[in-house]
Amino acid sequence: IQDKIQQYETDFKEELDYDYTIRLQEGESEIYHATTVAVSKSINRNYIDQAIGFGLKPLFVDVQINAIQRVIKKAWNFDYLLVDIGYENISVGIGCTEYVP
Repeated sequence: IQDKIQQYETDFKEELDYDYTIRLQEGESEIYHATTVAVSKSINRNYIDQAIGFGLKPLFVDVQINAIQRVIKKAWNFDYLLVDIGYENISVGIGCTEYVP
């Protein structure tokens, strides 16, 4: 699994900031849970430019895989409307375990 995920990381390197985790499923001894997260480098660049515009000096940008995993875990249990309010764009997503019409 790790080799395949690292291959994706190599393929996505030019356009995306990419991260992954591989861990044992809770309560299971032989089931692994793999999570990958990719964020457009241009989106990250936009956030960096905004921070610089506010007089901040960011040292690095981190793809927050743990935060994203928490959102995904919650979405499996409940229906959620996710809204990302950006400077120029707003993204809306629905997380649901049931059918969404």
